[in-house]
Amino acid sequence: MNEMVKISDDEYLEKSVDARELWQYLESKREFSTWIKDRIEKYGFILNHDYYRFDNFVKGDEKGYGNIKKTEYKINLSMAKELALIENNIKGRMIRKYFIEVEEKFQELLKDPEYLLSIALQKSNEIIKRYQKKVEEYTENLRIVKPKADKFDDYMNASGLKSLGVVGRELGIGRNNIFKFLKERGIIFYDMGSDGKGIPCAKQEYLNRKLFVNKALMTKKDNIAYTKIFVTPKGESFIYDLIYQQGEINAC
Repeated sequence: MNEMVKISDDEYLEKSVDARELWQYLESKREFSTWIKDRIEKYGFILNHDYYRFDNFVKGDEKGYGNIKKTEYKINLSMAKELALIENNIKGRMIRKYFIEVEEKFQELLKDPEYLLSIALQKSNEIIKRYQKKVEEYTENLRIVKPKADKFDDYMNASGLKSLGVVGRELGIGRNNIFKFLKERGIIFYDMGSDGKGIPCAKQEYLNRKLFVNKALMTKKDNIAYTKIFVTPKGESFIYDLIYQQGEINAC
């Protein structure tokens, strides 16, 4: 069977015909957009059931002159047969007969298990490819966004730092209780300094999570170096969640 007008497998219409190609074959004297709109309105064809529209952009020259946007139509076989019949000429009758033959052959193929299996595999591969493309797009977007998110986290952790004592008072449990609370849960530890005094420090795991910052400072009076633990905005939310939302307030 010679192909008179291309019939395509279609994600939305199962089998579809390009309306402009059919119009050209029928040799209608009317302008395409007028012809197709008139047929749709007059004979009640339904959008996204009998046909769907899409825009096709035709490029002009290198400077962009002559760029054209064309509205194209994909139509199902039933609509294509009816448009051919309506045209009421020799070409219309020929193409309608061709569509009927194609449809009959397709119905016969649907009775063949091997054909159905091949169609199912083809559809599965198409779905897999679409999802693979979405995963690739998501991965690329993540690659672009992640450095920005990391910079934002760094900014948040570098500003608005509070001492543990201040956080303890704001949360209503006091300075001593918040040190005790975090030490008992293995979040902070006491590092013995050269003067024999324990210096509270956050464990590396919680520093990596940007909940705390161990800052090296100097005393104003005699310039002695010491380390002080500070809480980031994210760390303050973390402590609040531990104490109140997880019901551990009684432990303080």
